[in-house]
Amino acid sequence: MSTSNFTRRGLLKTSAVAGAGLALPTYLSAANHAGYTNAPQGDTVTLGFNVPQS
Repeated sequence: MSTSNFTRRGLLKTSAVAGAGLALPTYLSAANHAGYTNAPQGDTVTLGFNVPQS
């Protein structure tokens, strides 16, 4: 007969490993998409806010 000893530390370790395992395919497939990021093209970047004036 085996006894199960669930601890908070064990739960945190297991959830961290499971989260990393689920996030890994997303991280690896995002590198294949060149237009996926909103990277600026050229030498200048214009920053601003869209604020309605009326």
